[in-house]
Amino acid sequence: MLVKYVIERYCDGSELDINVVMIDDEIILFEASDDFPKGADSNAVQGTVGTFIEVAHVLPTALPQNEQNILQEDLRQSLIRMGFHDGFFHIEARIEWSSMAYRPSRVF
Repeated sequence: MLVKYVIERYCDGSELDINVVMIDDEIILFEASDDFPKGADSNAVQGTVGTFIEVAHVLPTALPQNEQNILQEDLRQSLIRMGFHDGFFHIEARIEWSSMAYRPSRVF
């Protein structure tokens, strides 16, 4: 029995969900939303379920524009390296050492 799997290095940082529309290697739509930490993340709120199930997003992202620009170009280059030149894409990404970090606050 052949079993296939992927192992990735864990990136500890803010997670984003990104939607991209690309035509002829150029991104014509880039939309990023912030994910809240999952229960299994090391920086998650104590007492949450220990899974990586997504529970909430914030749109648009609070990520600074310069980090959004870096992310957009890096993802564009990654899509091209994988052979994608046109299409609609949904990408999950994390930014290690971002200037942004999730911090819970008390809102009354």
